[in-house]
Amino acid sequence: MSGPNGDGIVTAAHCTGLNQFEESTSSIYGMTWRSEERGNGDAEYHTTSHIEPAEFYATSASIRDVNSIKSTIFMFPGSSVCEYGRSSNTRTCNHDVIATGVTATFTDGVTVKNLVRVTGDNSIGGDSGGGWSWNNKAWGVHSGSNGTTSLFTPVQRVQKELNVTIKTK
Repeated sequence: MSGPNGDGIVTAAHCTGLNQFEESTSSIYGMTWRSEERGNGDAEYHTTSHIEPAEFYATSASIRDVNSIKSTIFMFPGSSVCEYGRSSNTRTCNHDVIATGVTATFTDGVTVKNLVRVTGDNSIGGDSGGGWSWNNKAWGVHSGSNGTTSLFTPVQRVQKELNVTIKTK
């Protein structure tokens, strides 16, 4: 993605203290925190030490091009979507949208609005910030789960709140 301070990546804002990331090639790159939103979504923007292409992880060994983004108004209940968790290195496509515009209070007491709730919870600790997608369409950033459902911040909300643009090919 690109933003006011340069190319970078987006992750969940409740993930604190991040200062590097590892690519599938095992290369480790530094990143610098730039901004975050925890209220109208759960996302933060970091610049990185190299140009970020229009790609996302489907698994740690499978990177896909971002061809488009999913508009929140088209995230209808029943729409299927996939989650990728970096810590679990698991991509699951057995989720369906339950509702958009969801408000949730996180375990740290912060209330976050404008989330998307989906069926299922396949995530483990450290999966927050992972991508939600379908084929090559970016949907959002993983925010959390409660054991039976999962939540993510939709891409449009990420772009609006952080003043960034998710790159597409």
